[in-house]
Amino acid sequence: MDRDSARPGGPRPAVYRVTCRFRPDGPVNSGWWADRATAELRYREWVGLYGSDPGTVITLARVTGQTVEVLRSWPPGPARGAGAVPGPDAR
Repeated sequence: MDRDSARPGGPRPAVYRVTCRFRPDGPVNSGWWADRATAELRYREWVGLYGSDPGTVITLARVTGQTVEVLRSWPPGPARGAGAVPGPDAR
């Protein structure tokens, strides 16, 4: 598991969330994983399955406590959708 700190009482461990929204303002399908490699695999799988559908937005984010960092977003470019936080792809 990816951790910000190994000391007791330190920051909480990071978890990874993959979300898929099939239309703007539509419902969100999501999954949570402790292992980044597993979350990356699911992200790529969802892009392959749903990425060509018009309006679909898929994101992979690292969540640590209250901090959300978007690591990848499909389609590529600025993070989109309600509650999206710009990440490395947004530059």
